[in-house]
Amino acid sequence: MGQKVKEKVKIIRQNRPSYYQVYVSDVLDKGQHPIGKMLMLSDITESVLYEENLLFKSKQLKELNAFKDKMFTVIAHDIRDPLSMLVSLADIQKEEAEMDGREQDEVTQEIEKQIKNTYTLVEGLLDWVRSQKGGMVFNPFIWNLSEIVKSNMRLLDIQSDRKQVKLVSEINSDIMIYADKEMVDLIIRNLLSNAIKFTNSGGVIQIKEEVMDDQVVISVKDTGIGINQELAEKLWRDEGSLKSSIGTAGEKGIGLGLKLCRDFVKINGGEMWFDSIPNEGSTFYFSIPLSNSSFVERMG
Repeated sequence: MGQKVKEKVKIIRQNRPSYYQVYVSDVLDKGQHPIGKMLMLSDITESVLYEENLLFKSKQLKELNAFKDKMFTVIAHDIRDPLSMLVSLADIQKEEAEMDGREQDEVTQEIEKQIKNTYTLVEGLLDWVRSQKGGMVFNPFIWNLSEIVKSNMRLLDIQSDRKQVKLVSEINSDIMIYADKEMVDLIIRNLLSNAIKFTNSGGVIQIKEEVMDDQVVISVKDTGIGINQELAEKLWRDEGSLKSSIGTAGEKGIGLGLKLCRDFVKINGGEMWFDSIPNEGSTFYFSIPLSNSSFVERMG
């Protein structure tokens, strides 16, 4: 036998396609001279039609998911905007009551709490959808870590003041990192928000940094209720769980914050871990490349 040639052909019979794998090879004599050709046909219609059906369904699924994500985002935004207005009105109402020396009744306080819990839930869902459908594109640059931390602390001033929890930053003002700022903002904001959520009134939350080789390790330490060993292991192992614990003042979430943080830390070339002692507090750590790190050279 000589060299083989393999081709796929399509034959239409009675408006129905058939597919064949065609093998053509030379027939040689004893002196290795070609004396003819041999043609072999193998019916592959079933496998080809199955593959085409899978591709068609895959295309349909992608289009359906794209439509679902678009609709979900539109609906979530439509819900978030009026909720944002209600949060602002609730804050104004509370401030007016304080100025008049009045205390809000229990019903009004519960309405305010539920509005803010729902707003937090919607914000978390929007962050999740953006991360899953590629809305957050990895765009690293050189940033001042201290400024990023301070700006996110300011966003949580109302939340920390309301619970009388003190936020303290001990980040060196000269530390420069190479990271996607939008992702780092979300990481820090989630860790601080969780720390406030699980810290009782009068507690303290400290944010520190430690330079290790070509990375900086940021820690968020609270004096909160801590996490028991069983929950700690499940928290880090069960990534599919969306269950969220209730905070010390009844705050709620959707259980997506830490998973998002871990995903974004990994994208930025770092790692995330934590330690905790029940009734004493928790410390969450994550690493980010320094601006002069080997990670920057690889990305460049």
